[in-house]
Amino acid sequence: MDLAAGTGPGADAAPGASPGAGVDLLVGLDVGGTKLAVRAETAGGTPVVDVTVAASGWSATPAASAAAWIAGQLSRCLPADARVVAAGIGAQGCDSA
Repeated sequence: MDLAAGTGPGADAAPGASPGAGVDLLVGLDVGGTKLAVRAETAGGTPVVDVTVAASGWSATPAASAAAWIAGQLSRCLPADARVVAAGIGAQGCDSA
């Protein structure tokens, strides 16, 4: 997956924000037919990640494969030491899968 300049982990973090090191994150994902948007912030509201990448390979079925795809994308977009403590996911195709 290519992350364009300025779209990688922590690219849109607030000045002085630490985009890693074991921080607990609240994460929102919007998975569409062509794009995946990921936004993550601390419980205090400090932005850590705000990226949009291609949704290459996305399919809502089978559900186990869809969950693995989402987990793989998160591992690429979020800081390595981050912990996802809550997530909201909107995903194209899951309403009929």
